[in-house]
This record gives sequence, structure tokens and C-alpha cells, in this order.
Amino acid sequence: MVDNPIECAPFTIEDPNEIQTEILEVCRELGLLEKCCGFVVDGDMAIDWRPHYDEKHDVSNSGTPEFMSNALLEQDNGIIHSPMDDYWSFYFTAQWACVFRKSLSGKAKRDPRKLENLRSLLASLLRGIATKKILDEPSYGSFLTSLQPFLSDWNQALKVLLRDWQKERLEANPEEIFQADAFRRYADRGLLSFLKVARQYYPTKAV
Repeated sequence: MVDNPIECAPFTIEDPNEIQTEILEVCRELGLLEKCCGFVVDGDMAIDWRPHYDEKHDVSNSGTPEFMSNALLEQDNGIIHSPMDDYWSFYFTAQWACVFRKSLSGKAKRDPRKLENLRSLLASLLRGIATKKILDEPSYGSFLTSLQPFLSDWNQALKVLLRDWQKERLEANPEEIFQADAFRRYADRGLLSFLKVARQYYPTKAV
């Protein structure tokens, strides 16, 4: 356990490109400062990373299925884990948190009857159906209903980004699309698209 927080140098981007410059600007508009607090969880499950890269690994993509991207769930050996998979995982995790919010427990009074069915769908192989219901049906309680516009815009932004990624992957040399610069570019674009959606729904606190 760590008794005292560990301070690190303020976050900076040296010589930011156009997208990174916009990321920093939107962060300032949202009141996101350079300092942050972090915490470590599941320390008891930690591994010694030093021999990790010398070990032999199979080609399967591991993870929690409920939060994995559709591409990784297909277990196609030709799929390489990309920033797109990480952003979809971020989205599905947030979606899960909204639907399984404790105050919306199925045993609570005035809880929509459809909510338990929605949770069952979300925890099954029918996540796509559940996602569509979450975005389209205003019958799951005030909390989830209030978040539908945000989730919908975020979902659409990810779909646009995914189409661009797939298009570039098809048109480019297969050996080039998976270079570090392509991963970095889409990591930046994914972060910027999320921040722009967040900016639409949260009061800005420019600093």
C-alpha cells in the first residue's frame, strides 16, 4: 500500500502537432489541468514484467468480453490490437457503468421493468442489441435517459473514427498501417473526438 501520493512532473507534450495542440486546448476549456492523481489497483495480481517479453505467448486476444471491441471478440488471427480497440473498450466500460449503476438496482422502487432485461443483454453475446436499445429507447430511468445523447454522440464519433481506420488500413501498405506513427495518430484522434463530445455536454472551465 502507498501511504502518500507520488508526485510526478506535470504532463506536457513536446512540440505538439496540430491534433495534439487541439487536445491541449480542449483540455484547458474543460478545466483539465496538468496535474492529476492516480492510484494503483489489483496490486496483488501484478506480474514481474522483466521476463514477460521473453516468454512465448499465443495469438489469442485476452480480456473481459463485456468490455472488448467487436474486432477483438472475433478472435481473428489477422487482427492486431489497435487504439481503436482501446477506445471501444473505454466506451463499453462506460456504457456498462451507466446501466449497472447501483441506484438503478432492479430491486429498487420505481425502477423500469426493462432494465433487468437490458442488463442481461449487455452481459451476454447480445451486446449489440443492448447498445442499440440504450441509445434509442428512453424507458430505462432518468439517469440513463439523461446520458443517451452523450453516449449516442460518442458512439457515432467512434464509428466515424473506425471507418477512417479501416479505410486507411485497406488503402495503405499492410506493413505501414501498423507502424507506430499510425497508432499514435489514431490514439490522438480518438482522444480528441472523446474530448469534443464531452465539451458539448459539460460546462467549460477554461484556465
